[in-house]
Amino acid sequence: MRLDRLSRIENYIMQQKQVSLEDLAEKFQLSINTARRDVIELENRGCILRVRGGAVAKGPVRSPEEIDTRHQQNADAKR
Repeated sequence: MRLDRLSRIENYIMQQKQVSLEDLAEKFQLSINTARRDVIELENRGCILRVRGGAVAKGPVRSPEEIDTRHQQNADAKR
């Protein structure tokens, strides 16, 4: 049951991009403490990032080359 709940919470966070603990508690009918423990568990698994009062979906990992390219494009656009 807990694994199913964690999976549903992870999917919800990925869809919403950012959620508060209150949102999770209300949506999944949990206490704030249970929502917090589940968010900590998902963060430990590397699924999401925990932020103050909630969680955010992990974005795609960017390579240093991608970052350098974007910096150069942004610098050119600013000139």
